[in-house]
Amino acid sequence: MTGGLPPETRAHAERDLVATYHRRLGELGVTDYPAETCWDDYRLGVMQLKPIATIGYVYIATPSHRSQEMMRTLLTRSSRAIRELGTFDLIREPSI
Repeated sequence: MTGGLPPETRAHAERDLVATYHRRLGELGVTDYPAETCWDDYRLGVMQLKPIATIGYVYIATPSHRSQEMMRTLLTRSSRAIRELGTFDLIREPSI
């Protein structure tokens, strides 16, 4: 979601999408996983996109304008999401 959606769309939809995901986990039998923990896990998960995009950018098998632009977009969007979601603040919280 963070890399694939335009930032404005992501910001508008992500809470509802994560809540839907969490509800579905419950329907499938996942218990003892509070919705707020699921949201925080999503916020932490956006950190994975930076190294993935960086590695992808450096090791593109067949560099092209399109592939390079895709990696730049992923880096830009993931950086913005990290800022907007307060991921660094979450990492600094002593309860995590």
